[in-house]
Amino acid sequence: GRNGYQYRCVLATAHGTELYSEPATLTMDAKLEIVTSPSDCTALEGSFAPFTVEATDVLSYRWYYRRNADDSWHATSMKGYVTNTLQVLTTPNRDGYQYRCKLTGIDGTVNYTEPATLTVNPVILTQPTNIVGVVGGTASFHAEVQNVSAIQWLYRRTSADTWAPTGLDGNKTNTLNVGVTAGRAGYQYMAKLTNNDGSILYTKEATLFLAPSVTQQPADVAVVAGEVATFTVEATNAVSYQWQYSRDGVKWSNTSAAGNKTATLSVTTKATNNGYRYRCVLTGAEGSVTYTDAATLTVTQ
Repeated sequence: GRNGYQYRCVLATAHGTELYSEPATLTMDAKLEIVTSPSDCTALEGSFAPFTVEATDVLSYRWYYRRNADDSWHATSMKGYVTNTLQVLTTPNRDGYQYRCKLTGIDGTVNYTEPATLTVNPVILTQPTNIVGVVGGTASFHAEVQNVSAIQWLYRRTSADTWAPTGLDGNKTNTLNVGVTAGRAGYQYMAKLTNNDGSILYTKEATLFLAPSVTQQPADVAVVAGEVATFTVEATNAVSYQWQYSRDGVKWSNTSAAGNKTATLSVTTKATNNGYRYRCVLTGAEGSVTYTDAATLTVTQ
């Protein structure tokens, strides 16, 4: 900061007079020099990746980034962007980003470091999601990842259970294929991801739900007017029931007849109910819906 300062001496005599020397100028022999450019950095998703430059006679720092080698440079506002160390919050979309620092020396010269590349390990692009399966079918849990050296799918029976490796088809790939059985209802699955440096990351867990399955459809009923007509459904994996009726088999409305939210509907009939159709809406634990077949009510006088 004292570069260019001038100095002189005031000489005082015994008689009180003063004499000034000629001024002398201080010139700093300061030259901006980059000692060490930032190095490539590999970090786990969600952590901070540091990029550091070492230089001499620096007046100011300013960090920049670009998405890839073909992109233009942009000023960054990440933590430390005007210091010698930039702290980059690692996210999947920043994998492959490059960073460099613009240095301004105290002598006014400007120089740039070499670019350094950020690698985010592992990178989860797509998390596995809940699946509603049908008994006898296959539920495929998928995780789109990159920069991963190994994948191992885990499972647990309930959220209170411990995780364990599964040996099902695709257990070491991006896609796990689970044969849907009644016993696997509510099972949870997630992938354990291992990076080349041994660091580990887990995907989010996804749950296998079973859609309601009708084991016995409601049957047609014929009664005399005034009698009670009973319609019954038998199903698995249903957490709620809602009976509906239709006059024409096209437009359906919820019925308020006795048992309308249970497995058995009881309708006190009138002659005008002749030809009405009844069906039940079955809802599963995760919200999936299954409709029974329609049963016809015949009412005679």
